[in-house]
Amino acid sequence: TCSRSLDDVRRRTSREPPERGLQCTRRGAGGASCTRIILQRHLPSTRDLHVRYASTMRDPLSHIPPRILDRIEQSLAALFFGWLCWRLWPASFSLDEWLPVLLLMSEGLVLIFLLIRKSTDTVSPRSIDWFVAVAGTVCSMAVIKGEAVWLAGPGGVLLLSGMFMQFAAKVSLNVSFGIVPANRGVMRTGAYRLVRHPMYMGYILSNIGYLLLFPLSWNFATYAVAWTLLILRIRFEERVLRQSEDYQAFMKQTRWRLLPFVY
Repeated sequence: TCSRSLDDVRRRTSREPPERGLQCTRRGAGGASCTRIILQRHLPSTRDLHVRYASTMRDPLSHIPPRILDRIEQSLAALFFGWLCWRLWPASFSLDEWLPVLLLMSEGLVLIFLLIRKSTDTVSPRSIDWFVAVAGTVCSMAVIKGEAVWLAGPGGVLLLSGMFMQFAAKVSLNVSFGIVPANRGVMRTGAYRLVRHPMYMGYILSNIGYLLLFPLSWNFATYAVAWTLLILRIRFEERVLRQSEDYQAFMKQTRWRLLPFVY
């Protein structure tokens, strides 16, 4: 019996990657000795942990204190809003210029929340997270207006609906709002009962509405890049947030990330 058990263990281990193990010898019936191999699957070595986190430790942002990263993010948000004002400030505050006025009001509210928010020690130190967050924010603003409006009715409804959802999500987050991945608390009420990222859902609705208004090839290409960055942004944010037990419970409560029954 002992030899057959040992052969079974050998066959199993031959089909699996080599792993560290312990060997112990015990006495079987009749005084026969039997060697048993105990595999250690879930005990990573110090070297394994070092390799796993080596990429993060090599990141230049990993050496910057979280409070300084927080200030850098606020400075980037202020620069972004200044660029947005320079690009979108209307020549006159008439009804024809309602879209840039609403957009500037929405982003101005974001800047206020960013400047008065509470600091956190859980800001992501990964450069790729920062790049995706900043690039995704700027990219969606690179669209242009066409000479004529196409589907004004459906486009306007989607555009306004998306902007309203963005505004509601930003007000719900309040001083917990941020651009780069960080944990400043978990929001579960309002639109967050429907999807885990309602503000990004509002972005997509607004983008679709804008495409219906100005269906230019440049706008389609711009939004394709922006939506790709948005998906990456969600994944990077949840990589940070999943470390919290509160967010793990929130993931069970609200199943969908962005679009109900889709994603």
